Amino acid sequence: MGRFRFIFCEGNRDSWDKEVLEKIIASTQLIDIEVVPVGGKGSLANFRDGYVKGNRLVKEDVQSLGFRDRDFDFPVPEKPQLIKAGNNIYASYRTTIENYLLNPKQLFQFIQEKEHLDKLKESSRSLEGVKTIFRETALELKYYAAARCALGEVRKSIRLDTTWRSRSGDLPDDLSREHCLNEAIQLVQYAASQASSYTIEAITKSFERFLERFDEEFFQNESYLIWFNAKDLQTLLKPKLFVTDFSFKGYYKYSLEHFQYTQFPDLWN
Repeated sequence: MGRFRFIFCEGNRDSWDKEVLEKIIASTQLIDIEVVPVGGKGSLANFRDGYVKGNRLVKEDVQSLGFRDRDFDFPVPEKPQLIKAGNNIYASYRTTIENYLLNPKQLFQFIQEKEHLDKLKESSRSLEGVKTIFRETALELKYYAAARCALGEVRKSIRLDTTWRSRSGDLPDDLSREHCLNEAIQLVQYAASQASSYTIEAITKSFERFLERFDEEFFQNESYLIWFNAKDLQTLLKPKLFVTDFSFKGYYKYSLEHFQYTQFPDLWN
């Protein structure tokens, strides 16, 4: 990422965004870099300018970087790299910051070390069992994920959410192809009443194109850990993996402790 005095990121002071960035800074032994959370990703540019002005810093002399989740706002690059998302603002290669912390091998390692095997369903009490559940969960999510990706691709001049639910991790009861496509179409139809460029044909073509991308190899290679939203994955994983209540917060804390940014070329190239 180079040398900066400030890195502005979305989220609050307790968010994983700030924690992961500070972990990277500590691992690279960079000094005099402050990570400043700004809240929503849409506030990055204005918050940065206001922070510089409010602290009586000379804007031209302040080296700063903005970092935010890609979400479904930009296409996934062909190779791991950060995405230019504004004036010295970059979006993550993976969908959200949690996507850098969530993977089946790390989760199983956490369960073993913390002696939580009794919380797993019997079919999941091995690394291969956990990997299988991850893959089955991603397969079940593929239509919802395709709808979110398609909505992110077709929206342009007006605000169009990439889900019809209240937030990421709040999954619909019906994850079928028909339901997910129909809900996406309804969002587009609403937007089309304000902008004629949104059409059912456009969202359907985009939806089908993403489904083609989500083929057998995609799931075997665990590419869904890059493309799908980690909160969506964890919501569906919990009842499939565990017989008792399980908090991912403890797991993410563990994953952060063992986080090695060198495993992710986009974070250091």
